[in-house]
Amino acid sequence: MVRRSLIVTLAAALIGTPIASQATTADTSATEQWLIYELNRARWNPWGYAEDHGVVPAQTDGPLLPRPPLAVNTDLAQSSGYKAQQTVDYPNLFNAVTHCTTAPGPKPCPDGLARYFGYPLPGTNDAVNTIESYWSSNGLGATPPDVAGFLASPQHIDVMFKWEDRREVGVGWADGCAVTPSVCADKGGMSYLFIHLGYRSAPQLFITGVVFTDSNGNGIMDLGEGKSGVTVTAGGSSDVSGLGGGYAIPVSPGSYTVTAAGSGFAFQSAAATVGAYNVGVDF
Repeated sequence: MVRRSLIVTLAAALIGTPIASQATTADTSATEQWLIYELNRARWNPWGYAEDHGVVPAQTDGPLLPRPPLAVNTDLAQSSGYKAQQTVDYPNLFNAVTHCTTAPGPKPCPDGLARYFGYPLPGTNDAVNTIESYWSSNGLGATPPDVAGFLASPQHIDVMFKWEDRREVGVGWADGCAVTPSVCADKGGMSYLFIHLGYRSAPQLFITGVVFTDSNGNGIMDLGEGKSGVTVTAGGSSDVSGLGGGYAIPVSPGSYTVTAAGSGFAFQSAAATVGAYNVGVDF
């Protein structure tokens, strides 16, 4: 059965030109893609997601409304992944009250780091942060965070759930306890998640989602269920699902038949109509 998420028809057309005939999600790990998947689930139904996870959304300016999915982006995956690993490697510098530095460096400023890895972020000021949110485990080890916590956080809810110009995302997850117990002690038992939410001067539309095997039949992708190596095609453009099953295909407004096949995954298809926003299709 084809699973369809966030299949929406939005009549207001937004002019956009595909940035490439083929995208790539190879730099996003299974854990990172699962976090993106959960973030997109929470964005589409924030009040329901919050209730299911026992949190109350933080009260900030502006309404908390359903938002379209964020498309995984390789440049942002690289910039957020670099930042997470540098933070594990230099925890004292991360915790110090010092300004970020020019990318790459041990404490790079987020906007400059995204441009360093090739993302076409508008502007030229590399010494600021307009894209980054982060989470640390506070000594609790390697358990990935519950995305619902971002809904409950006044510091996270606006950029991750309310800002309409954010269409692309990269997630970097680094475990300070992954090597040995002694290293874990040296790093303070810390793990870090960095999220880079991208925007462009000429907004680009995407069909995006995940390919997964629903092993427990609960209708959602659990950690470890993502299917890699599957070719997803829409309108002559394609992407191959990454380690966590994620894909993103740049498109223009219009109607599409989206197909997924290969790497032992039986052919499936779904219809998608793209208007002014990204559209999600899960297989």
